[in-house]
Amino acid sequence: MVPRRPQPTYEHNKEAAIGPGPDFLRLLACRFIDRLPKRVRVELGVWCYRNKDECFNIGTMCSGTECPVLVWQAWVEALKLKFGHAPSWHHSLGCERDRHKSHFIKTMFPKLLLFCDVLELGDDEATTWPDKFMQLVPSDLQVLFAGFPCTSASTLNIHSGSEENRNCVENGDLATGAVFAGILKFLDKHGSKLRIIILENVLALAKKGKNGAVSNLDSVFKKLRQRGWWAKVWHLQPRDNGTPASRPRVWLLCAPLWLFQRKGWTEDRSKFCR
Repeated sequence: MVPRRPQPTYEHNKEAAIGPGPDFLRLLACRFIDRLPKRVRVELGVWCYRNKDECFNIGTMCSGTECPVLVWQAWVEALKLKFGHAPSWHHSLGCERDRHKSHFIKTMFPKLLLFCDVLELGDDEATTWPDKFMQLVPSDLQVLFAGFPCTSASTLNIHSGSEENRNCVENGDLATGAVFAGILKFLDKHGSKLRIIILENVLALAKKGKNGAVSNLDSVFKKLRQRGWWAKVWHLQPRDNGTPASRPRVWLLCAPLWLFQRKGWTEDRSKFCR
């Protein structure tokens, strides 16, 4: 599986840069909406109206700073600005093992149900931070953001080319493979209501093993498919969207296969993949 890197069009290159500031994410979301074809914008506006009374429960795992929540908030604000309506949302679950990051997250979101370890989330209960109580793991998420560790696959790891590291997702071991296995356990136990999963990792996740052996990314696709999930992968760079940073990453958008069957879509449906 080779991640595709979207390329800017001539029209995109003519757009003025969005300056840094507190409204950057909202303005960027508005720009993306404006780039949509007119028909798709109309469909999106109708969807926002029909779902204006809905509340999406979202969860995050290993996000570090909970940036996905800020992005989600910016998109909701942009949808309201463009169409007058948008679904509400609730940050139902967070999970972070690093205590310094956990302290930062809890400071930003004091009421968040924050767990300590992804590896526990496949059980009925898991340990919370900072009180170390056992709490029920929510089973009502519709959206999940998960950035599982890159340390085993990253080219900065001198062992990343080894057979063990190149197969860590398949084997469910080392940091990268073990945490992804924990995410899969959560899906098996608590993911029945999920509609969207967004995953992130380093570009080296797609690096093939020796003699063309399958990559860790191939194993991610296989394990998701076995659980009834379709996935699309992109190679994205912050600088392609106006942020002065070089941080190439693979991003996966995942949706349940039953959605395609219900809609009568083929899995390579370009409208859904844009």
